Amino acid sequence: MKKTITLLLLISFLSSLNARGIEGVYEVIVRKQEEKKASRWTLADWMFTKQKMSLMDQWLALHSSSTYFEFFLEGSGGMLDGRSSLESTNKSKTSYRYQTALYLRAIGIQAGIDKFSGYQDSSFFQGNLILLGSSAQSTNIQFHYGKRNLTTEYGEFGPSYWGASGTLYLLPFFGGLYEYRNYSDDDSGSSRFNDGQRQEYGAFLDIWFLRIRGTYFKERANYTTTANATVDQTISGWWFGGQLFF
Repeated sequence: MKKTITLLLLISFLSSLNARGIEGVYEVIVRKQEEKKASRWTLADWMFTKQKMSLMDQWLALHSSSTYFEFFLEGSGGMLDGRSSLESTNKSKTSYRYQTALYLRAIGIQAGIDKFSGYQDSSFFQGNLILLGSSAQSTNIQFHYGKRNLTTEYGEFGPSYWGASGTLYLLPFFGGLYEYRNYSDDDSGSSRFNDGQRQEYGAFLDIWFLRIRGTYFKERANYTTTANATVDQTISGWWFGGQLFF
């Protein structure tokens, strides 16, 4: 009887040891599988990592440049159509524009003159800030703030303005551009410049440091004359010209 009990206890003890051993081995195997799974390399992982690195490289390229200084000169001209709410017909007049800009990294200053024969003469001075992009001659988005000196038949005005512009390269030598300005109010004696907007968009072709461009231009302005009459004026048409980058 005692031998039987002893034998049963021994078998139970050995079974307990065997179960614990099996459980320990199972835990080791599971832990090892988890470690392998965590360090496993797949094609999907490689593709995702490559795409992520490519996006990081592109972002870095957009914000990195070895160019500290950038300078450009521009000259453009064209036949622009002028329309006034006080006149029944449009006037097509020769117009031209000259401007220049100097950048130090992302900050720039720009000045220029516009002449719209028979309607207005103006000059402007503005500050530029490149929000996205490495230079003015690359894909970029810019913010502008400036002041305009405007001479019209209704008086002389000096409205300030804010604006934004963008350049997008579709090919290494070809792309499109867009510019917008919003003018504030300004008084000139008994006449008034109420508000105005300017839009310009088009395409360009880069040949080394020369950029050939063609843009459609449209500017709208609202005046109150000395006779207290309200005048809406629109000038629109195509500019053709070029820029030299240094």
